[in-house]
Amino acid sequence: MSSNGTTMNASDIDPAAPGTEYDTLKTDVASLREDLRAIAEDIGKLAKSTSAHGVDKGKEYASMATDEVTKARTAAEEKVREYPLSSVGIAFAVGALFATLRQK
Repeated sequence: MSSNGTTMNASDIDPAAPGTEYDTLKTDVASLREDLRAIAEDIGKLAKSTSAHGVDKGKEYASMATDEVTKARTAAEEKVREYPLSSVGIAFAVGALFATLRQK
């Protein structure tokens, strides 16, 4: 309501008049746009940082897995060199087992 007791409509506001609610609204909308832009930028930075951290962790786990596979292969090679006849016998038995299972 205006000061004279009548209800104001949107058409009663003169957008050209300085210091009106229209100017305040324009300023608020501009400020809101800037805040939203800053929030979107911060979210983008956070997503980039999080994904980079995930990639680094993935590389770390892949390196650890490679090391473990290398250790297991080395240990198996050592056992084959240490017990060559047993290794051939075990390989033959495993092959025979797979052949038998495959026929069923």
